[in-house]
Amino acid sequence: MHWPNPAPALLVAGVMAGLVGCSEPAAPSPAPAMAATRQQVDGPALLKDIDTRPVGFPMLGGFYTSHPLPGGGTLLAMTDELTGTELWRTDGTEPGTTLVKDIAPGDRSSSPRRFASFQGAIYFAAEMEAGRISLWKSDGTPAGTVLVKSFSNLPDGLGGSSFGAMAAAGGALYFLYDDTLWRSDGTEAGTTSVQGMLPPTVSKLLPGLTPMGDAVYFLAEDSAQGTGLWKTDGTAAGTLRLKDLRTDDQTGDPNGMTAVGSTLYFAAGPDGRELWKTDGTVQGTQLVSTQPQPIGYQVAVGPYLFFQDITSLWSTNGTTAGTVRLLASNPTWMVEAGGALFFAVESALGHELWVSNGTVAGTRRVKSLGPDAQHGASDALGSVNGRMLLVVSQGNRQVGLWSSDGSEAGTVLLAERTLNTDPIMDGFGQPAVTVGTSVLVAFEEQNAPGPVFRTDGTAAGTVELREARRGTRSSQVEQRPLGVTPGKVFFLARDEGGLGLWVSDAIPGGTLRLGRFSGVNASATVGSTLYFVARDASHDPGLWKSDGTVAGTVKVKDFPSTDGSFPPHSLTAFRGALYFTATADANGEELWRSNGTADGTVRVLDLAPGSQGSYPVLLQVMNDTLYFSAMDSNFRRALWRSDGTANGTVKVKDVNLSNLVVGGDTLYLLTDDNSLWKSDGTADGTVRIREDLGSVWELAWVNGRLYMGVADTAHGYEPWVSDGTTEGTHLLKDIQPGPTDSGGISFRRLGNQTLFFAQDDAHGLELWRTDGTEAGTVRVTDLMPGPLGSVHVNNETDNFSDIFELVPLEDRGLAVFAAQDPARGLELWATDGTTEGTFRHADLAPGEESSAPTSLAVVGDQLFAFAGDAAHGREPRAVPLPLPPDTTKPTVSCPTNVSVTTADAQGTTVEYPAATANDDRGPPTLAYSQASGTRFPTGATPVTVTATDAAGNTAQCTFTVTVTQQQSPPPPDSDEDSGCGCTSGMAPGAGAGWGLLLLALASLRARRRG
Repeated sequence: MHWPNPAPALLVAGVMAGLVGCSEPAAPSPAPAMAATRQQVDGPALLKDIDTRPVGFPMLGGFYTSHPLPGGGTLLAMTDELTGTELWRTDGTEPGTTLVKDIAPGDRSSSPRRFASFQGAIYFAAEMEAGRISLWKSDGTPAGTVLVKSFSNLPDGLGGSSFGAMAAAGGALYFLYDDTLWRSDGTEAGTTSVQGMLPPTVSKLLPGLTPMGDAVYFLAEDSAQGTGLWKTDGTAAGTLRLKDLRTDDQTGDPNGMTAVGSTLYFAAGPDGRELWKTDGTVQGTQLVSTQPQPIGYQVAVGPYLFFQDITSLWSTNGTTAGTVRLLASNPTWMVEAGGALFFAVESALGHELWVSNGTVAGTRRVKSLGPDAQHGASDALGSVNGRMLLVVSQGNRQVGLWSSDGSEAGTVLLAERTLNTDPIMDGFGQPAVTVGTSVLVAFEEQNAPGPVFRTDGTAAGTVELREARRGTRSSQVEQRPLGVTPGKVFFLARDEGGLGLWVSDAIPGGTLRLGRFSGVNASATVGSTLYFVARDASHDPGLWKSDGTVAGTVKVKDFPSTDGSFPPHSLTAFRGALYFTATADANGEELWRSNGTADGTVRVLDLAPGSQGSYPVLLQVMNDTLYFSAMDSNFRRALWRSDGTANGTVKVKDVNLSNLVVGGDTLYLLTDDNSLWKSDGTADGTVRIREDLGSVWELAWVNGRLYMGVADTAHGYEPWVSDGTTEGTHLLKDIQPGPTDSGGISFRRLGNQTLFFAQDDAHGLELWRTDGTEAGTVRVTDLMPGPLGSVHVNNETDNFSDIFELVPLEDRGLAVFAAQDPARGLELWATDGTTEGTFRHADLAPGEESSAPTSLAVVGDQLFAFAGDAAHGREPRAVPLPLPPDTTKPTVSCPTNVSVTTADAQGTTVEYPAATANDDRGPPTLAYSQASGTRFPTGATPVTVTATDAAGNTAQCTFTVTVTQQQSPPPPDSDEDSGCGCTSGMAPGAGAGWGLLLLALASLRARRRG
């Protein structure tokens, strides 16, 4: 096929376009803005994976912490070092054991407990932020695990919620909260207190809630009738006291409720020791026997109730004649298995396993477990497939898992292990978790997780579960670093070799172990030196120091332990030296000073001569003077001051202090009777401000005011403020109205604002700010809408003011903290104290998972933190500090003015050079009032260019585009017209265009003829 030459056609098209004109070019799109001020950085960089041992299988929860799921598997509480104690599900295998929901994000624990089945779901209680209790339900999936209702903290200080027993009966779920009875239909609106069905004289319910039939039974204190047994079916008519069990003016004091079929047994009577039973009616509430006293632990097995008194084991069938002593020995534990009661007793022969069918004849010894506590002590774990499970101490930290069918031959060893520490054998062994036809059981060690086994009761069916997730263990030990010196952060961490002191410059490759210690008790920094109190493998507790190098980490002085003495404590920097409290020789605890050498570590003076000591505490520095609380020779506590010498250490005033804080040129003192004082360092200047405060939990001097966390009966735990006067010391704001707590605490300065954390029922625990007035005390933001707060408590700190981590970055106008929102887990956030200025700074763990950063410390331009992920556990990491608020405008330069001419009276298309702009946080966005490449009218048009940076700061410049109409030449004579009229009125040069067009057309015609 012959393709024609396209050149002439293209020539025609090009010429026509030039004659007819082109469409206007589109306006250029503005450059995208870079979110420089709030740009979320990548997840914190891993500084070092200190503990590289593989993670073990999670620890099983305690009592009341598991329940089979209707569709298979088991819901339970398990403890993992990455998530704390949270909600898991298991099918009894390693891959089938998974986290359902991390309710308290990170290694903080929600501690699910009180599991109960109701309407196809499992209900349980869990702790939220600040110890607040809540009711949850779960179908075993993350999406199906939801909050039913949260409860206020009780008015007894932060974390005062209490949640008791829970049971389903008669189409409702009942539970005890705050010593009152509640009922739920599984919804928030349907979860209400039913205490109103009880007489107003009933002040509280005692622990325990037992279902039987369509009712639940409970114990209640009645100021008019004493403690009694009650029942309710959820209606007013069905709520009644079953019997007045008082004799004379003694309380009935019932306890130990156990249901056996349709009979409920309990212990009561003048001494609270007689055995009673009830069928749920007043008439059917009867005395069974007064023989055994006192009645202790009870177990239901078939038609029998087994119980113990101080010396014996008993059983009853509900009649006086059928209440018999089975054995004149008190069991150390009892458990049902295969329709029989298994129990252990201690005798002259050692530890023995017994079994009973409820009769004297059927109560017999099964097997000797061992001769003594080291060889034979045991704990019951539960039962599986009709066999009883127990763990037995076999000596030398070796323990065995045994099962028994009630015969000596059928009592067999399933597995044995040597533990790292001594086993726990307290008669309350870790209960077995039922999973189908098997159970999970665990050995308990001292302060350590023990091995977990799955067993069906046979040796062949017993396997150890070693891991539920892949990754390495966490090295984090403490929730706070030991100290920060210029360019360095010191912290404790644990690896396969044990506990160590580590240092980091917050740069990968710059994290180093300085030494190994068995424990560190206290620390402080003096200049570039960290002082700490530690015990290593070869020394008593001693004072150590470190400059951040291995060679520079040395012991300063030993302080050997003596009876009743404490390691050195209250380490404080003063005048370039370290001051602390220590015991040495026979002088008791006194004030010491150290310059970092053994010879320079000396006692300042002996305030209380002799072995008693003055016990200096609460060391604080004000105006180049050291203040502290100590006892004198008469053992009376007083406020003291010191210049660091014996002669310069004098008593200020006799006052018994519990807390001390410096506020400018004033000391604020809290006494043991919760009175607030102030002092200028003199006796006359030490005066009481107010003496009617409630329980005070924190003192903080911020922005010229004293902030306090105070709990009283009218308001609960709320933030208070003081200006140092009686009338100026008052409640700041009742954030959670009424006697329940908001927990306002951890006051920190950020510019002229004071930041703190507080909670209410509607919003949970969130970040607040105050200017010291009630009107100026407002919530900064609600990151987690609803009652689940975004901030969570640091449960591991001993310093109440450090229960939350809020780190001000004053030079940047920001503060950093850990919080969560609905889209992400617990991660790093930053705030300038405003809603719009609060943003997520870094996100390490993906999605709803939490890295839960703690141990926050500023090291150079990096933020150091311990944070966790599944691969490495909780390890030291670092992230760049967030940028300060951007208030600087960008710079923008316009092009020079543009002038063009056109023959068109309506104007013409004009293209002009782009403006240039710069900003220190990234390229700004440019916007033009009229874009280049668009039609401009004749005349002068100003063009304004606006540059906008990521923070919204703007700058402008203006230039002018001038379009001038070109005047046409006079029209030609008529005899010069070619006849086609094409030159009439043509602009200069247009004739050439027409000539080219005619030439192109002629060329096309010639090719076609050819």
